[in-house]
Amino acid sequence: KQWYQRRVAITAGISRTLGPNNNTDEFDMIKELMAESFRAAFPTLAAEVVETTTKQRLREIRAAIVLQKAFRRFKNYKRNEALEGIQQTKTGSPESTSLHPKV
Repeated sequence: KQWYQRRVAITAGISRTLGPNNNTDEFDMIKELMAESFRAAFPTLAAEVVETTTKQRLREIRAAIVLQKAFRRFKNYKRNEALEGIQQTKTGSPESTSLHPKV
């Protein structure tokens, strides 16, 4: 994505520099030379078309949130399990608590 954004930014900067009447043959030639050099430098990226919809992006964000929450719960579970083990060794008496998290 970044390479495409950079290319668009460079093209926009050139068109802004040339002014409102930038539909000249020279500008078209510069854009074509830029496209050729881009395709030569990044042959696989130039052929790849990235289309991400808002729905797909939101789905990916939700999936990341679910994964983060699950990992956080797992870390807390492991930490609590370790703390219970330390407390049991200090007191000397095993407690009859369940080590499995509530679902």
